[in-house]
Amino acid sequence: PLPPGPALLPLLGSVLSVDTQEPWLTYTKWGAAYGDLFFVQILDQKIIVVNSQHIAEALLEKCSHIYSDRPYLATIEPYGWSISFSFMGYGD
Repeated sequence: PLPPGPALLPLLGSVLSVDTQEPWLTYTKWGAAYGDLFFVQILDQKIIVVNSQHIAEALLEKCSHIYSDRPYLATIEPYGWSISFSFMGYGD
C-alpha cells in the first residue's frame, strides 16, 4: 500500500496542485497535511516524498542494502555481459 497523499485527477494526478515557481512550498504544505512520508502522482510519474531527515536517514542509510541495486536486464545474459562490472548487482 502507498502512503496517503493529495487527491489525484485522472491522467493528471496532482500536477495542477503544484506551484511551478516554488514547488517546495507545496510539498511542505502537503507534509503538514499528510505526514513526513506521502505519495504524489504527477502525470504518469509516481513519487514518494520523504519530508523528514529522520525518515530519509532510516530509509536511505540504514536500509540502503534493500534499495541499492541495478535493474535486472534479461537481454544482457545471452550476450555474456552479465559478468561486466557495470551490469553486476549490488554485493555480487
